[in-house]
This record gives sequence, structure tokens and C-alpha cells, in this order.
Amino acid sequence: MKRKDQISGVFWLLVAGITIQQSLELKIGNFHSPGPGYIPLMIGMGLAVVSVLILLRATFLTGNQMLSLGVPGSAWKKLGLVLASLFLYAFLFPSLGFVASTFLFLILLLKGVEPQRWSTTVLWSAGITLFAYLLFVVILRSELPQGLLGI
Repeated sequence: MKRKDQISGVFWLLVAGITIQQSLELKIGNFHSPGPGYIPLMIGMGLAVVSVLILLRATFLTGNQMLSLGVPGSAWKKLGLVLASLFLYAFLFPSLGFVASTFLFLILLLKGVEPQRWSTTVLWSAGITLFAYLLFVVILRSELPQGLLGI
């Protein structure tokens, strides 16, 4: 476990370094007027801090001091479903559009992670999708992909 944490800490520290380096090539801006590189820079710095903490923990704590995750197998399956859903959502988002892909994503999550009745799943998915549509498209006037439905 200790060696794996050290390897993952170094890997994510490298990813953080690349993220920071690439974000610095964009305009950073400031807190009140952020540029396109501002958020990637913040994410890279946060990832670097977490990576260093993992490295320090793995390097300086002995085996009996290390904390076990103690995560049951069913939780890993749910995590896998959530991650697969997110990738599918990102893949379908441009072609299906915001409304359809968000509705399907929520149905998949509500039925797959903590199974609900179909009526509950559809109502919650429709309600959350409608709320998000009103917030992002109507109120904030964000330009989101319309997709097949044209909304």
C-alpha cells in the first residue's frame, strides 16, 4: 500500500505540474476578472497539494499507522457506475444536447446507484433537468448544445 501511494502521489504530482504549466500559457487574469487559465491553475495547484500530502503520508507513516479505506466491493461498483456515467454524459452531451443527456444521466444515476421506483426516478430526473435548464439557459443565458431536440 505504501509503495502504491508513493507511485500514485508522484504520478498525480506530475499531472498537477503539467496542468499548472499549461495553464500558465493561457491568460490567468485575477480573482475578479479570471482568464481562461485561472481555473486550470487553481485545479493544478489543488491537485499538487493533495499529491504532496499523499506522498508525505506514504513516505513518513509506517504500515500500522496507515489508514485503510475499508471500502466494500459494492461501493466500488457504484463508483465505477458513476464514473462510467460521467464519461458517457460527456460523450453524449454535444450530440444529444444538454436536456436529453442530463435527463438520461440522472436516470442512470438514480436507477443505478441507489435504485428508486421508475416514477420517482423519472420525476426527479425531469425536475432537476428542468431546474438546470432554467438556471443555465434562461437565467444565466448560457449557450449549451441543443442536440436532437432543439432545446
